Amino acid sequence: MTQSNLLPAISRLREAYGLWHEAAKNYGSPDEFRTYLNACIQALRNVTFVLQKQKSGIDNFEEWYSQWQAALKADKIMAWCVTARNCIVKQGDLETRSIALAAYVASYLEAPKHEFEVDPFVDTAEIAKKIVSKHLPKYLHQEGYLKVERRWIDKGLPEYELLEVLSYAFSVLTQLVMDVQTRQGPKFSKQKENIEEAFSKSASAIQIDKSVIPYCMSSHADWRTVWVKLPSMQIMQYVVKDRAGELVSKEKILKKYGLASPSETKEQSELLKQALYFLEQAKRMLTVDKHLITAVFLISADKKLTILPLEFEDHDQKYVMWDIVASELERRDANAIIVIGEAWVAEFDPQNPTRRPEDASERKEAIKVNALAKDGENFAITVPFTRKWRKIRFQDEIYHDDKYTANFLDPIRRVWGLSRNRTSRA
Repeated sequence: MTQSNLLPAISRLREAYGLWHEAAKNYGSPDEFRTYLNACIQALRNVTFVLQKQKSGIDNFEEWYSQWQAALKADKIMAWCVTARNCIVKQGDLETRSIALAAYVASYLEAPKHEFEVDPFVDTAEIAKKIVSKHLPKYLHQEGYLKVERRWIDKGLPEYELLEVLSYAFSVLTQLVMDVQTRQGPKFSKQKENIEEAFSKSASAIQIDKSVIPYCMSSHADWRTVWVKLPSMQIMQYVVKDRAGELVSKEKILKKYGLASPSETKEQSELLKQALYFLEQAKRMLTVDKHLITAVFLISADKKLTILPLEFEDHDQKYVMWDIVASELERRDANAIIVIGEAWVAEFDPQNPTRRPEDASERKEAIKVNALAKDGENFAITVPFTRKWRKIRFQDEIYHDDKYTANFLDPIRRVWGLSRNRTSRA
């Protein structure tokens, strides 16, 4: 069968893909979410219907498709999709439950999560406000954020979050459609002897292993999470986006800033070499632009680089952003992180141990570099600088060894299982 003959099935997959993302965007609005959820389930079910209607144009269809049918029926999630579609068409909406996971965030420490069964007909924002007023102790209302993550669950498949279920189904059906030409059979069922191995316990719920679903569907936590800013009770949604779609051409960068070329030695680790390169480029950018946005560099095992720009309105918002960065690092399976930005620095005052550098009268400006690797490598570099007559003058670089620990990297350490006081496996 040619690619053009596959177009009807591919069209159903594209339809399901679009509906899935619309459901994700409307996760906090029950009526809209159900509308797109139901439509997505039907679009996914139509993929197999379309293929079966085209069986006359597929060689040895019965023999080939019978293998897939057996695999799909044996798969708990794919079998549920059939039942769910029949329920939607013949009876109406699925019998869904809604759960909210709430955590008070006012530091870089791990916040305990509390699970609530919530009204499936109420928006997430209203649920979050009710949790604050009814369950959060009054003495915690003065600062920080309440993080509320909603999860939709069907009573017929209570272990799994619904959109993660559908992203898995989309992945399996994509393999089915592509296999019309390759005829390799349902390999997805052979990748794991037991399909339950594709799931892991997390936060009092079971989540699908992100490695078996499309990358763009691997996380919709930002859509299902709201943050209540305290004490104002303002509802916020935060998303940290990479700069992949906003990259300036290499020629323009070179023309504006020049090319960074830090000196290297054999003794330097790969992480240190990368950090020094980014530091040199940051110095050039600060010299030209007179300001520097904090940037997070996530480096994966295959050397793929993701750049996340960070901006903070206040100190409490830093806790939120680093919680999100940690989730993004886990989603991208990064094994190293480098953080570079402007910062205030000051000597530690033993008489005032909780004083922040920005509150010190003798504070200085500096470029700060913090680097941490999954294997425990950890260091920091401080480059103080002064401004005079609109010129930036850099002082000598100050290196901090692996005993140095940056508090804001605590969420990253938890993802990798690194201890707080020593950067070795816990």
